[in-house]
Amino acid sequence: MKKSGSRTRLTVLWLGIYCCFISAFPVFGQIKFGELSDAEKANEARTELKQSSKGPQLGKPQVIKYRAGMIFEARPKSECSNIIGAAPVPMDFPEQKVRVLEENFPSVAKVTYRELKEGGAKELLFKMKKLHAGQQVEATVIFEVTRYPWIRPEKTDCYFIPKNVPRSVTRYKKRSQYMQSDSSKIRSLAKEIVKEKDNDWDKVEALFNYVRENVMYEEETAETKPMRGALAALENKKGDCEDMCALFIALCRAQDIPARLVRVPGHCYAEFYLVDDEKEGYWFPAQVSGTEPMGGLQDTRVILQKGDSFKLPESPKEETLYVKELFMGETSGADPVYQFIQEQMGR
Repeated sequence: MKKSGSRTRLTVLWLGIYCCFISAFPVFGQIKFGELSDAEKANEARTELKQSSKGPQLGKPQVIKYRAGMIFEARPKSECSNIIGAAPVPMDFPEQKVRVLEENFPSVAKVTYRELKEGGAKELLFKMKKLHAGQQVEATVIFEVTRYPWIRPEKTDCYFIPKNVPRSVTRYKKRSQYMQSDSSKIRSLAKEIVKEKDNDWDKVEALFNYVRENVMYEEETAETKPMRGALAALENKKGDCEDMCALFIALCRAQDIPARLVRVPGHCYAEFYLVDDEKEGYWFPAQVSGTEPMGGLQDTRVILQKGDSFKLPESPKEETLYVKELFMGETSGADPVYQFIQEQMGR
């Protein structure tokens, strides 16, 4: 930081870039729901979500406590002003329901929630005029997250690649920074993979199987490698969960199949979008770097975002794969101490 009264804009991004910041993320015990049996709880959830007989089916739920937020502390003899902080928090999806259990917000700051305009991500937003020397503030939330596994549908010949999609889905048919679906290599490969498939589900599964069979999984962390993307995975024939998902998503988009990235703590997987014979659309999971069948997923880690191209209002010109943790402020002294929290709690 520059001293002597200079105003310096601090931007702190979460350097873990999320997808591989934890190599294994344990699932803790379930929270009890009165005297209801597991079957009754699952049935109640299915009724509430108005689940149809088509699309991926919901399995037995897991209930998880999850804590997210931030802690800021000014150094002795150093003040910080015009502070903005942001941290991703879980939000509702068809297979995830989120309830706030406890909010720990300081009275000296304005703390709110915001959903990003791209959809698929939510943040805890912190704003404060001045953090006095030695002062510490915390803005954290404990959530109750009810998470359902997806069960692969038994009948798949009723699903089709959509000719028209809702506006919210259109963005997942286009090229993004790491999903180079407009590449001639990607497009020609996708066409070759599906050329003998008549059934649209089988076309997606052929793309899925190609990635599994031709890209060797190689576990790495964000601290040791940058995100490489679809073309790199294709050329190198190896990659981690990010790279394998990027290639699968790019191949899908090259065939006009909407597809996107899903981020959970320590991992990511893909989703693809098809419609049924009544034109109703569904997102299906695709755990490319694993052994689970396409269209089903037993992993019940907390979903932190869906999508692969975001722009924060504070840095609108920068496109990012993951929603970043952010700290901005002005100081004339030493940098403040900051800590971002993303953790699964016990029972």
